[in-house]
This record gives sequence, C-alpha cells and structure tokens, in this order.
Amino acid sequence: MIKKKLKDYRKANKLTQQQVADALNIERSTYAYYENGKHLPNVGILSKLSRIYDVPIDCILGNAKIHDNVLEDESHFYEETKQNKADDDFLSSISKIEQDILILFRVIRDKDAAINALKKISQEEDN
Repeated sequence: MIKKKLKDYRKANKLTQQQVADALNIERSTYAYYENGKHLPNVGILSKLSRIYDVPIDCILGNAKIHDNVLEDESHFYEETKQNKADDDFLSSISKIEQDILILFRVIRDKDAAINALKKISQEEDN
C-alpha cells in the first residue's frame, strides 16, 4: 500500500524520483526501492515525505482518507490533483531549479529563516 501511495503522490506533484531523493538526501535507487516495495521508509523519511507531498503521514501509510479536513475517496483526491489545471500550468512554467527549491522549502521546518536567508542573498546580489 505504501509503495502505491508514494508513487501516486510523487506523480500528482509532478516530481521525479531523483528530485524526491535529492530532497531526502538519499540515492535515487533507495527511493525507487520504497516505491517498488523492496524497502520501507523509516519514520524520519516518512516525516520528510509528508512535508514534501503536503499530506499527513497517515495518508502515506494508507490509514486515513482525510485531506484538508474533508473525507474523500483517495483515488478521487489523486484524480482531482492531477486534473487541477492551475497547478499543471504553474508546474510546467517553472524551471527544474525552481521545482527543486520548492521541494526543499517544503522539507525545511523553519520556513521563516529560509525566506530571510533568500532575502539576504537577494539584497547582496543587488549591491
């Protein structure tokens, strides 16, 4: 069940295995093992995956059918996510590096510090 969830969430977010593996600081083959069911991710990896995919860990584990406080059939959630034209347009309009930054931003717990660091870099480049 976990392997299907991982693949579905990754595809719904239009990410490659390499992008997710990079955000997790693991080899792509290790992440592929999670999606193939050869290995199970540990709690730390599950926590990071829940932030990358912006879903509770229970959804990845298949123990919940709630997203944004609405009870939904999970396959319906995936189809809605895939069909959301605004998201598709946005994701296709940003570069790979911007996608990588977005993934890493989701993983970072202290988002304010990340934003401040980017602002500082931007200001330094302006000078």
